[in-house]
Amino acid sequence: MSVYRGHVCPDCSGEGRITACSQCGGSGTLPCDICSGRGFRMASKDGTGAMVPCICESGYFTCATCSGGTGVCGRCGGGGMLEGT
Repeated sequence: MSVYRGHVCPDCSGEGRITACSQCGGSGTLPCDICSGRGFRMASKDGTGAMVPCICESGYFTCATCSGGTGVCGRCGGGGMLEGT
């Protein structure tokens, strides 16, 4: 008998793994919203319009949904359940 109370994770349907990531298409990365995957952005504080490195450094971020392509569900951490009553 399980004493764990919670809800089935909607991202992985309780499996703990994501086999077909709808967010990144299985690549494990997503383009940065700020620089659109270029890795550089326009500087806004000096008004010159110079290109400066973006905070993402490479133009991409690790996909949180599939944990960077490992398949481990990012929402439930691979447990398949979310905390709750």
